[in-house]
Amino acid sequence: MLLAIDIGNTNIKAGIFDRQKLLDQFIAPNFPEIISSLGSYNITAASISSVVPEKTKLIYEEVESSFRCKPFIITNNVKFNLEVKYKTPETLGIDRLCSVEGALIAHKNLDKGTYLITIDFGTATTINIVKYPKLFIGGLISPGIKTLFQSLNKQTSQLPELTIDKYESFIGDDTLTSIASGIVNSTIGLIEKTVHSLLEFSDCEEVIVYATGGMADKLRGYLKQDIIYDKSLVLRGISAIFELNKK
Repeated sequence: MLLAIDIGNTNIKAGIFDRQKLLDQFIAPNFPEIISSLGSYNITAASISSVVPEKTKLIYEEVESSFRCKPFIITNNVKFNLEVKYKTPETLGIDRLCSVEGALIAHKNLDKGTYLITIDFGTATTINIVKYPKLFIGGLISPGIKTLFQSLNKQTSQLPELTIDKYESFIGDDTLTSIASGIVNSTIGLIEKTVHSLLEFSDCEEVIVYATGGMADKLRGYLKQDIIYDKSLVLRGISAIFELNKK
């Protein structure tokens, strides 16, 4: 069984795969909590995607000592199911590529005229764009919703720290709901602008959107665009990349 590990800025996610079928998944702020939940699984391989280099080595060693296998670390130099057309691939977050790989596994094939985007609502909101035939062309990065709420609280003397649950309507009728509306709708606007702009491209006939991350399920109800929500998108991508490279 494969242990797929996604090391993020806030949490660590892990999934158990058997022949690319997801059997179980876990999320925790630290890796020992995840290890304690894996007792019943026979882990024979592991793969790591990380955006936090200082944690990668520690978790690599923990996996090696706990399961007696050397994890496969996904870097920008491994094989992917897509072709990366990015001017600075060395700066491209591996989690962004993994989310797209997860969407490609789910969607199977891209038709000519189709653009596929993945949105990860995490510490940052990342929008990743793939065009036919499986070309990763780039995307957009902005602060995540939770990060925006925290930033307003820390950078001002009177504004409180809120959550997305405070969002009620487009026009806030007090300071709290106005903050919530401003932050939520700035993210909604970014996504809808992205989709609208792609549809104006001469070679674009359809835009398919996958979403993952902590805020994805709460936010998709406010979007005009149909969203395919998959909380395991990055983990599925890690599994797919591992299978491609293990040969």
